[in-house]
Amino acid sequence: MEIERRPDLSTRHRAALAAVHSTTGKDDPAFRRAMNELAAVEDEAVRAVSA
Repeated sequence: MEIERRPDLSTRHRAALAAVHSTTGKDDPAFRRAMNELAAVEDEAVRAVSA
């Protein structure tokens, strides 16, 4: 997967996953921010392989 191939995306992906897992649940504002970052990383990876 492109995320693992690119160190910048891999670092962001791991940090976002850690942030998701450190929240108290879906009602925690940090949860939504972390999920948005995960989506952004995945979108960037898809664009990279589609270009």
